[in-house]
Amino acid sequence: NKNSWYYQYHYGIDRDNPGYDILKHVSKNGLPYAYAEEGDANNWNEMMSFVNSHDMNLPENYEYLKSKIDMNNFITYLGHCMYVGKWDWPNNNDASWRPKTEDAKWRWIQYDMETGLGVATVLGPQLAVTGPQINMVKAVTEGIDIPGFGKFGPHPIVARIYTNQEFKDSLNNWFTYHLAHEFDPDSMNYLLDRMADELRPYMDEYKRRAPYIGIMNNGWENSIEKIKEFINLRPTYMMNHLRTLTSVKETVPLEYELKQNFPNPFNPVTTIQYSIPMLETMHVTFVQLKVYDVLGREVASLVNEVKPPGNYAVQFDAKNLTSGIYIYKLTAGNFNQVKKMLVLK
Repeated sequence: NKNSWYYQYHYGIDRDNPGYDILKHVSKNGLPYAYAEEGDANNWNEMMSFVNSHDMNLPENYEYLKSKIDMNNFITYLGHCMYVGKWDWPNNNDASWRPKTEDAKWRWIQYDMETGLGVATVLGPQLAVTGPQINMVKAVTEGIDIPGFGKFGPHPIVARIYTNQEFKDSLNNWFTYHLAHEFDPDSMNYLLDRMADELRPYMDEYKRRAPYIGIMNNGWENSIEKIKEFINLRPTYMMNHLRTLTSVKETVPLEYELKQNFPNPFNPVTTIQYSIPMLETMHVTFVQLKVYDVLGREVASLVNEVKPPGNYAVQFDAKNLTSGIYIYKLTAGNFNQVKKMLVLK
């Protein structure tokens, strides 16, 4: 359904006038990139520029995002991808669409789910990580490495909004409901058995048609058992992973930390996160976060004030800087740490 004929038929909006924007979301040079399969990515890029340059914990900024995307559709899309363990996603097998009408909102296209539900684990021991224990909360917020395939994620929108309380509540409420209904193991196993019973009489014919697919010859029943194992174990893993999401920015850090900026490379805005722990000798710390060029010259002072313990994020806008490597330094009490980042225009 990644074509405008489908949407014209189902939504009654002409595919030529006003037309549709249909985007494929991929990774390009290590960064999220929206490729227009139909229409253009102008509206998407404008929205993402806002998301990447504003504090999305603020209600007014989150409201702006909700005016641009169908948030219920987005959370449903995320929920299904995360539950089934769509490990070669996000920034791959990822697409969205909108009609080119005033106030139209982005919605998402679900496709290429065939290696979810633990099925990929039968392809080799290196893919054992794609079983029911796969942490898709980490995939959408930080990204995960899949042996032999590289890194997938984070999702460019989720990476910016996962600390927003309204988003966290919405995602948790979605999972609480669906894990008790559609994703309940008894319901899922019942449907799986019915589907397998329908397919079983035709498998000999499929084997003759596709003898080169080894898993069809001798392993499809084993795949059914793998799916059942996934179905039975997935809810517990999923809820444990979601607890890590709800705890973000709610626990006091145990140590100082300066994180790598994201995105990196970037143009022109990136986010720098850092943590200030609770110390026995003091409850506030004087914090400085500064940016320098490679010659050691200060080019920006991002933080220069007393901070209580907590996790923090600050945006850095390099619109007035040239391309190149820059160094950012966190100083807090006796703690000092530096990291490099790349402006690429």
